[in-house]
Amino acid sequence: MKKLIFTLALTFIAHFSFSQTDQFRVDFNLVAFYDRDTENWGEWQEGDNTFVLNFNDNNDIAHYKPDGTVAYYRNLGGLEVGYTKNGDRYQILNALDEDGYKISFQLFDDITIGAKLIWGNFMIQFSYYK
Repeated sequence: MKKLIFTLALTFIAHFSFSQTDQFRVDFNLVAFYDRDTENWGEWQEGDNTFVLNFNDNNDIAHYKPDGTVAYYRNLGGLEVGYTKNGDRYQILNALDEDGYKISFQLFDDITIGAKLIWGNFMIQFSYYK
């Protein structure tokens, strides 16, 4: 009986100790593209995009696009927390896109600043505005 209780206790502890970070989602209704030729951001366009973070055991990201497709970004780790010159807090994570290209996913605490997908010098920014 003691072995059974001990085994159940270890199973319970292991389940909660090794569980993934909590899954959460962020929704955006605006998108803008960075033009590397002009080095300027394009105009904001309407476009509903949803990101589900930590959706599996590897803490990957699922990106639900306006056309109904889903892109998956494989978490490579290296989560960093930083602040912009204006003091806005963000987190940035390295990932692989579906084609195997390394990207960075930057998520700001302020949903109006939103999030960025960064492939080298190509960037897409997502924001939410009511």
